[in-house]
Amino acid sequence: METNHTCGSCSSAISDCSFCYTNSSTVYCTSCASGFYTNTNTSCDTCANGQTNCNNCDSRGAGSLWCFDCVSTHYISNYTTGSCALCDAGITNCQTCKEDSTLPNNISCYACATGYYANTTQTECILCTAITNCIECSEIYSASTVVSGVNCTNCTSPYYSLSDGTCATCDNSTYNCAACEEDGAGSFHCSSCNADYWLNSTTKKCEGCTAPCQTCTSPTVCLTCINSSYYVHANGSCVLCTTYDSAWLTCQWQGGIIGSTLEALSCDTYFFLDGTTCTNCTLQNSTYLTCSAANNPLSCMGGYYYLGNNTPPTC
Repeated sequence: METNHTCGSCSSAISDCSFCYTNSSTVYCTSCASGFYTNTNTSCDTCANGQTNCNNCDSRGAGSLWCFDCVSTHYISNYTTGSCALCDAGITNCQTCKEDSTLPNNISCYACATGYYANTTQTECILCTAITNCIECSEIYSASTVVSGVNCTNCTSPYYSLSDGTCATCDNSTYNCAACEEDGAGSFHCSSCNADYWLNSTTKKCEGCTAPCQTCTSPTVCLTCINSSYYVHANGSCVLCTTYDSAWLTCQWQGGIIGSTLEALSCDTYFFLDGTTCTNCTLQNSTYLTCSAANNPLSCMGGYYYLGNNTPPTC
């Protein structure tokens, strides 16, 4: 009597198995699909579970593997054991790489850590600052993992990055830019201004603050005034101290905090500085006309004469 035989797929019998054989009624896997290895004779497991950071591997018998494709942040550091190591272990500051047995360190770097770039031989990560006036940069690729050059993406102030990866000057002596950005076709606009200038958001140009403002954020909003004869009002303008108090010549906000307590720094002729305000000399002493302190007259009222040799002086 003849016996009917049928064939079934290996992957149906054992998940992710590519090649297998049967012994009696048991199916044994000899080779697993890409990304898997024979964890046991009767099962396949992912390469990543067999070895950390492994994408693809070959089975080396049940329960063992040899990795031939690591994740992008790792490379095969040992071709005998097929083990993966961080790209940085092969090339300092390298973040992504691929295996290259033709190179001395068995690694080809195609992306470096922030602040570095891979050279065109892809054997070294170089500081972006090696490029004149450059802070940050990125690799140029002729293929997905082949470095053909470098672009500077962030330049030192007052330079800005061009589309060709070089740094150009903002020409701050003309435009008073503290920093700028490329507009395209080699032109630029200011992104911040030198002291005493404010950035016009429409024209992207720096314009001078108008006296008595010394520094400002717009034509009408002052940050500081040209001298202490003025103070920054709550509305952003610079106002004479005498406007606040006619006896005050100079003044300041307490602790430099606008809107806190306004304090006198010096007083008009017939007043003296009394702590942080100005007091009339005559109100302090009816014989005083002018004074420098509560007990220090400089001149006297009519009907009195000045005794400057006294200590303290009197009228």
